[in-house]
Amino acid sequence: MLIKRLLKKAQEEMVGFALIIVIVAVLALILLIIAGRKPVAPDESRELANFLNSIVQYTTDCSEAGRFYSIKEVIRACVAEEQCQNGKAACAIMNATLQPLLDVAFPVEGKVKSYYFALRYNHTEIKRILVLGNISCAGAKKGAEFFYPANPGTLTLSLEGCYG
Repeated sequence: MLIKRLLKKAQEEMVGFALIIVIVAVLALILLIIAGRKPVAPDESRELANFLNSIVQYTTDCSEAGRFYSIKEVIRACVAEEQCQNGKAACAIMNATLQPLLDVAFPVEGKVKSYYFALRYNHTEIKRILVLGNISCAGAKKGAEFFYPANPGTLTLSLEGCYG
């Protein structure tokens, strides 16, 4: 009789403990979902982010063994201070390719009145590779960044635009 009561009490305590664990797990899951949501900052621009994602795929006239480099590959070659097969420096081709792309994408009479484009390389210290544009802004300023590895280190493309 005593053993039966003790077993019944042990079962009740195990059920209670299991319920507490389930409740704590559900609360932890809710907190993770809330904390994991990254709100879109009001100064982020989907348009500028899409532009950065697309220009890194743009093909340049820098080639090696008959294969033309994308902007992304030319930037990596520029950081490594390499030259293209045609004898031009990768940095010169990068500059000559990016400036016209930005000028066409952001004309003076367009939605983005002015822009600021920066390319930074971070390995042991931040090194500015390229800065284009001038962001003198009286309207709303929005921006986007694109990161990718450049072993060793990271390349960061930043673009800010002045709207209105």
